Amino acid sequence: PGAYTPTYIETYDDHRMAMSFALVGLKVPGIRIKNPSCVEKSFPGFFKQLEEILWTKLTSINSPEDLVNLFKYKEN
Repeated sequence: PGAYTPTYIETYDDHRMAMSFALVGLKVPGIRIKNPSCVEKSFPGFFKQLEEILWTKLTSINSPEDLVNLFKYKEN
């Protein structure tokens, strides 16, 4: 393991690659997905829904602790 660097992700028209690396991009700055529209074959609106989920989470932040807790792993 080393330092993460910004990069473009080639999806090869694979919706799973696009969706997976979209989530990676939430933690790793500079991830850019080539051909993000390939997700339309299995999950039309994936990026819109992801944006809505994140917006809902971000607007619920009222303190620095809330921000930290947003990114903590939680077991069910």
